[in-house]
Amino acid sequence: PGIMSGLNVALGTKSSQEAIREMYPSISLPNPRMNYTVEAVQTEMQKKMTIQDEKVSVSNPPKSEPMALVIAGPSGVGKGTLIERLKKEFPNAFGFSVSHTTRGPRPGEENGIHYHFSEKAAMEAAIARGEFIEHADVHGNLYGTSKTAVASVAKAGKICILDIDVQGCRLVRKAGLPARFVFISPPSFEELERRLRGRGTETEDKIVKRLAGAKAELAARDEAGLFDHLVTNDDIDAAFKALLAVVEPDLRALSAA
Repeated sequence: PGIMSGLNVALGTKSSQEAIREMYPSISLPNPRMNYTVEAVQTEMQKKMTIQDEKVSVSNPPKSEPMALVIAGPSGVGKGTLIERLKKEFPNAFGFSVSHTTRGPRPGEENGIHYHFSEKAAMEAAIARGEFIEHADVHGNLYGTSKTAVASVAKAGKICILDIDVQGCRLVRKAGLPARFVFISPPSFEELERRLRGRGTETEDKIVKRLAGAKAELAARDEAGLFDHLVTNDDIDAAFKALLAVVEPDLRALSAA
């Protein structure tokens, strides 16, 4: 018989209480001579279930979610290349948190893969509802990381990569997200400018804005308590090796899980 059908038995007689004990031997009623209500039996059953849940929790503790990897650095420094290489070489270990932005897509960028391209009004409304772990205005466009994007990667048992700017890093630090914070730096400001101009995808006005933003980003790389690691991208292979050294403990933990 089901639980509810058992609880619907009249509990006022000794025989009915014995019937309850036969159906639910784990339930121990304190005084067999007393009459017990349905609520009393439910309370005893809940106590048993709580104890069993606690035993399961202790013997099989939930697996901890891996730390996130927060990567920041000025535009043109090579963050995207390093992130794509991590995902390619360790497809089962890393998951990318796709950011939202109100800027238009560049050639080759796909919605939902490179960014979630959003209308400004819609993104502002979502920010107001508290749906973002961080957000910032960059060169007149909104960028942000939604809580859902980060949670979905972590629940899949993967290291969540966040590619965000310095403003976002400060907010993520403040939010207390368990993560390793890495700043990718160019070998020099001049080399960064050469790379930006070499893209050939933006107007001179936009390049000037990006270079001004890069100076602010570079000024923050030594900010106390913000970044855990500094990787200089003078050579992409060497930079990738340095980045791997940062995440090696997390990769070992995932392989042992």
